[in-house]
Amino acid sequence: MFRTLAFATIAIVAIAGSASAQSGDDGAPNAVSIHYSDLNLNQGAGAGVMLARIESAASTACGGQPDAMMLGRRASYDRCRKETVAHAVAQLNAPSVTTLAGLSTPVRLASQ
Repeated sequence: MFRTLAFATIAIVAIAGSASAQSGDDGAPNAVSIHYSDLNLNQGAGAGVMLARIESAASTACGGQPDAMMLGRRASYDRCRKETVAHAVAQLNAPSVTTLAGLSTPVRLASQ
C-alpha cells in the first residue's frame, strides 16, 4: 500500500494569482501525488529524495518552469513553487525533510 501526499495549488493560485498555476481542463486545480513508501524519512538520504520529489511535483503543479525571458511569469512560478513546497513539507510533517528544506520545525512543549 502506498502512502500518498497529495497537494493542490488552489491556495497558491488565489495567493499568487499566477498564470503558471492554472487549473486543469475540468476547472479543478492541478494536483500531484507523491509516493514515498519506499523511503525512510528519518535518514538523510530518504529525506533528500523526498524533498526532490516534492520540488519536482511542485514544479509540475505550478505549470512547469517558464522561459527565462518571461520575467512576469517566472516570478509567479517561483512564488507558486516556493509556497507549494512549503505547504507540502508542512503537510508531510517529517522533521528531517522540514530541516532539509530550510523551513522551521514546529516546537513541541512537554505537558505538565
